[in-house]
Amino acid sequence: MNPGKGILLKLLAALCATLMAASVKGLNGEIPTGEVVFFRSVGALLPLGIWLGLQGNLVALTRTKHFGGHLVRSISGTGGMFFGYLALAYLPLADATALSYAAPLFTVILAALLLGEVVRVYRWTSVAVGFTGVLVMLAPHLDIFKADVIGVGMLLGSAAGLVAAFFSAVSSV
Repeated sequence: MNPGKGILLKLLAALCATLMAASVKGLNGEIPTGEVVFFRSVGALLPLGIWLGLQGNLVALTRTKHFGGHLVRSISGTGGMFFGYLALAYLPLADATALSYAAPLFTVILAALLLGEVVRVYRWTSVAVGFTGVLVMLAPHLDIFKADVIGVGMLLGSAAGLVAAFFSAVSSV
């Protein structure tokens, strides 16, 4: 293994994710979110198919014995992408990105509930502090008494961002 290559690939992946989020934000909700998710997914199939083909035996590499788990992960991953892009349509890029960082908080909770992992008090405290930070960040967007379209959009975007973080956590678990 080459650590330098790994670091470079991780930096490139982060750059690509940032550019993708900025591109989706740049669409400004002009293209329906479902359509954006569809074409992003179709666009990812080509390089993935080429890479798997180069590995050899494409059928064996895509076969699974755990279809139910694969289906749950596919649906949750797609849901995470859909709601994440929906959040980008309604929130500033920085807020939508910050909301995506709530996924590890949900992951800790789901790991304890679904996998039976032991989560000690210091980690529960960290999750509580993390969610407090999320609420502090969302406070300007949670004014339910704003009757204007921008206020409703911010509320919808905040909810979509939290749902995206939850679905991403389900996909990880």
